[in-house]
Order: sequence, then C-alpha cells, then structure tokens
Amino acid sequence: MGNRRLVVVHPPDEEGARQATIGMARRAVRSREELAGFLRENELSDDVNDPNLIEWRGGGSRTWGKSSTGPSDSASWSRWATAILMASGLLMAGVLFAIIGARDAWEALTYVGRIAGASFFAISFIALTAAVTVAADYILRRRLKFSAAVTLLAVLTVLATNLLLLFIQGVGREYTHWFVLWLGLTLWSGWALWELLHRQRVWGNMPQRKKFAVALSISALIAAANFSYTQIYKPYAAPIVITNSVKFGTPHLAAGGYIIQIPLTLHFENSGEWPAYIIAASYEVIGLKGGHARQDPRAVETWRQDIQQEKLDLNAYADPHAIPQPIIHELIVQPAYVYMEPGDSFTEERVIEIPAKNFNVIQAHSKVIAMRMDRASMTGEPGDWKEFSWKKGKAPSWVMENAEAPNDSDYVEYHIPLKYSNEILNLTRNTRYLTLWWVLGKNKEYVFKLVDNVALDGEEKTKRKTSERLRDRDRYGVVNIDSGLVQVLVASQR
Repeated sequence: MGNRRLVVVHPPDEEGARQATIGMARRAVRSREELAGFLRENELSDDVNDPNLIEWRGGGSRTWGKSSTGPSDSASWSRWATAILMASGLLMAGVLFAIIGARDAWEALTYVGRIAGASFFAISFIALTAAVTVAADYILRRRLKFSAAVTLLAVLTVLATNLLLLFIQGVGREYTHWFVLWLGLTLWSGWALWELLHRQRVWGNMPQRKKFAVALSISALIAAANFSYTQIYKPYAAPIVITNSVKFGTPHLAAGGYIIQIPLTLHFENSGEWPAYIIAASYEVIGLKGGHARQDPRAVETWRQDIQQEKLDLNAYADPHAIPQPIIHELIVQPAYVYMEPGDSFTEERVIEIPAKNFNVIQAHSKVIAMRMDRASMTGEPGDWKEFSWKKGKAPSWVMENAEAPNDSDYVEYHIPLKYSNEILNLTRNTRYLTLWWVLGKNKEYVFKLVDNVALDGEEKTKRKTSERLRDRDRYGVVNIDSGLVQVLVASQR
C-alpha cells in the first residue's frame, strides 16, 4: 500500500482504553473492532493483525481492558465513578433547563422571551442526549460515532449557560438559593471539560474538528446577541406612553342657585407600543376661594417664601389669600388586573357639584400609574393586596412626608407581588413588590395623594434615595403621568 501510514497502539490506560495514533489523528479504542473502525475511517486496511501496518506497544492485539459491565478493580471503579458523575451532571442540567424552557416557552411575557424558552429546550435536549451517550460509552462500552462531539458540546453549553446565569445574578447583586446550583453546575462543567480534553483527549480523536469549532462559535455568537437584545436593548428601546387629559364643560346653576354643576370629561389612552397595566387612575378637583386680584402689585421680595414652598406661579397681582382646597378625589381604577393594549382608550364623564358661594375657581387634574406588561406581571388576588390604615396603623413616615400629609393620616395601602418577565430573572432575582398608598389626610385636613414604590418586601418602610426609587421603578417600566391642571371660572355663575 503506497499510501500506508504507520499506526501505533499504545499500552492500556487505567480505564482499559488504548490510544491509537495514525499520523496526527488519535483515538482511544477499547477493542479490536473499534481499532478496525478507526483504521477504516482513515482509509486503511482494517486488518488489525497486519504487522506491517500496526506497531503494538505494551501488549498485542489481544491485550485490552476488562469487558465486564460492573466494577471489579480500581480502574473499573474509577471508570464507573466518572460515568456516573458525568451522566448525573448532564441529567441534572437537562432537567433544570427543560423546566426553565417550559415556563418561558408558554409563560414569558414577550415573544422574544418565549423564543429564549425554546432555546433552553434545545440546550436541555443536547444535555440529555449527551447523558445517554455517556451511558452507552462508559457503562455499556458501546462507543457511538458522534458521542465525543455531543458530550463535549453539551458540557461547553452547560458551562456557558451557568456562567451566564451567574453573571446575571452578579449584576443584580442579589442572592437566591438557586445560586448554589448555578455554582455547582459551573464547577461540575469545569471538571467535565478537564476530563474530556485532558484525560480522554476527545478533541484529538474527534472527526471534523474545524466544523465543530465553527458551529460552536456561531452558536455562542447567536446566544450572546440574543441575550444582549432581550436583556439589555429591548427593555429600553421604546418607553411606555399613556396619555390622559381632563376637560371642563360649561358650569351652570342648579337647586335654586345654591349649587353649581360642572361637567368633567376624563380621557385615557395607550398611545405607545407596549401593553400596560393600569395600576391606578384617579382625578382630583380643587377649589380656590378668596378675594379678587390685588389693587397694588406685590414686591419681588414677597415671592421668596412662595419659591421656597415650590409655588412657582409668580403673579404680581395674585391674591395671597386664595387658598386651594381639595374637593373630590376619585380612584377611577384601583389596583387589579386592568390593562390597556396599544391603541386602547377609555373615557369617563363626571358632573361636579359644589356650593355656589364657596369658590371662585375650580381646578382639576388626573393621574395614571402604569407598568409595562412586558417587564413584569402582578400575581396573587387583588383582594389580598389591600389594607386600611384604621386596621393596620401608621404608614411609613417617608410616605406621609412625600404626600405632605400628617403622620397619622388615613390611607389605603396596596401591596402587590411582582413576577419578572422571564424565568431566568425569576431564578436570579428576589421578589419585589409594587406598593401604592392612597393618602386621604386627617379630619378635615384633606390631602388626596397617590404615592408608589417598588422594592423588596419590607424595604418599602425605609426611606431610600430618590435615584434608587427611580431606578427600581424604571426597571419595571412603572410611570406616573399627570394630565396637568385645567380650570374653570365659577364666580361669574353667582
């Protein structure tokens, strides 16, 4: 044979396998049949007894590891321990990723999240397939043609996936009990990779290594791009847009001139690209009473106190005795499973009745608190979210400070558990709650304010920096939208 290459079969190792080399190609073989197959793959004669073809070292063609399927010596025990540990890690990873994939494929809040769930299914399939090949190779000693490639691919995939989960958990700076599992599987993957590449040298024995490396690199790039798109770019690409408006109708006298009736129209619309939960929607009516405009202008120095009190409407002839008084505050939508798809809208009509002689000007504004449905979902029963101050006690002092209300004010509190948009975040983040306080005031000292907060359970009681509160609200796409004040003159009706 003019193209004949020298074949060297090395002594058996502690596991009973013999390394066979043909030029730069190397493979661990455990029988004459496997050696013959290796020869045929390299276009050589499969005659394992040809002395001109094969150089035997450490024993001839009859010297092989023991063929028993149970442990009988230290080498067999080592082989069985390796097989059990390898298969157990792959089986555990396969089951775990199947659970994550199943939850996201059917329950993720976005289409991209469901695609990610399908990807976890694919990873699970690779890991479980590799577990079967390990059982065939190590335990039954029936080496499959692509077992080395499948096992190596599975180990690399499990390693990369768990490193990604550890990275996500580290970025969030939060500890969950799943962290131990991610870390354990990462350490197992490192051991399995060392076992395959160093001890068994599967890379040197693997056919079509270049194609395998290219396919693995492309898969890694796709996974990295998918992660960057779904976890970084997509959540912040387009903000939630909820528009709301308030409009007064023409006031008119009723009840013999003692009552003024004012039509009020409230309009809400989701004009953005994302569906949104309407956590709360409310409107407030405020009356201004007092004298008419001053005859003499105010000095600039008198505005100092106004500015310190955040009164920025500086009018030289403003009546300093015009006192705003809350009249009505209605929670049109209270926390429940109420949502608006893009383009959805609803309108509310109200008729405001006030005493004819009490006010000169009536003002109104509406407020919406919304949350993007692709960032998180609310869980539990709405009836379990609600608590009352007269049954619970005082609210956190920072809430009343924010609402500019007395510390012993009445309020209604809604404490809503949130579920993340995908199972990866649910396993690497602690549960957060959206808490809403509807502050009412005390006695006749009306306040009517909505204060919201997103935090870990119990953390809502502590005053945090504004930047931290805004960061957590932005993480879930929670927004506050105020219509701005509109007003109508009612003094002319008297």
